[in-house]
Amino acid sequence: MSAQLQFSVSNQSITRTDEFRVVAESIDYLYAQFTFLTEEWSGKTITAQFRSDKSDKTHEYILDDENKCLVPWESLNLQGGGYIYVSVFAGALITTNRAKSVC
Repeated sequence: MSAQLQFSVSNQSITRTDEFRVVAESIDYLYAQFTFLTEEWSGKTITAQFRSDKSDKTHEYILDDENKCLVPWESLNLQGGGYIYVSVFAGALITTNRAKSVC
């Protein structure tokens, strides 16, 4: 099993639920797995957004059939440590807050 960050989504609230220690600058290693607890997300194409606290650039990935995606290495490019922010959206109307993870 690959290394994964776990997120739970209820309505418009996202929460990180694992305790995996994220190490900065990992490439093609870390995945994000999302569990959707409420029905409004069902049957929709869902996109995850990742951003580091050291960049204004957001990276987006469409979730696969298992509600999983690779965490972009660009969001983990945090020399000296920092945070990544993760959120999801579907369509133009359903969004979440951002979950903050330490690197």
